[in-house]
Amino acid sequence: MKRAQWTLPALALCCIMSIPAAADRIYNNFDIGDTYDGRAGWGVSGPDGPDGQVTNAQQFIADTSAVVTQIDLAVSVLQGTGGGTAALYTQDDNAMPGTLLGSWGFTAHQNFGDCCAVETINISGGPTLTQGTKYFMVLSSYDANVDVWNDNITGAHGLVWVSRDNGGTWESGDGDLLSAFRVEGTAVPEPGTLLMMGSGIVAAAAGLRRKLNV
Repeated sequence: MKRAQWTLPALALCCIMSIPAAADRIYNNFDIGDTYDGRAGWGVSGPDGPDGQVTNAQQFIADTSAVVTQIDLAVSVLQGTGGGTAALYTQDDNAMPGTLLGSWGFTAHQNFGDCCAVETINISGGPTLTQGTKYFMVLSSYDANVDVWNDNITGAHGLVWVSRDNGGTWESGDGDLLSAFRVEGTAVPEPGTLLMMGSGIVAAAAGLRRKLNV
């Protein structure tokens, strides 16, 4: 009977650790069927592009606390290979991009004016975003590439900043209609939820121990 006394708490701990984390949507402004405006959007270009370096930052609020595992972008090619970088930033005290949380390369395949391809970035070991907190999705490009980050058609608005020195300084964009993008992740259980579940399992194990000792 003594072995059971030690085994049950360990089993309870294993049960807590093995609870599967649910996938969740952190932010999304795509319309039904992942549609968006294929004929309008914010320009993103490399330093050798016709307008020089143009980096675009767009504010969003996390709908849930989760570890980022995927980013989906509505982005089209205007010039070049379509290559660029998507990055997540915190928001600083001036409501501008603050600390870099992570960056990932992408390649747009759809020509500007067409619709509605979605470029997906799969992420391993991504940052954790917190529900209700404001962040920035930032798109940049390199060389002479020029991409268009296509507008959403759901009416989603937010702060939009433009940088011409790769994020050294930011200036306000001439509008606040956001481009179409989605951020998904693995939901982070609330500490209180884990505590309640763990307490219930341990209490059940303790009751079984008492029954075994009779």
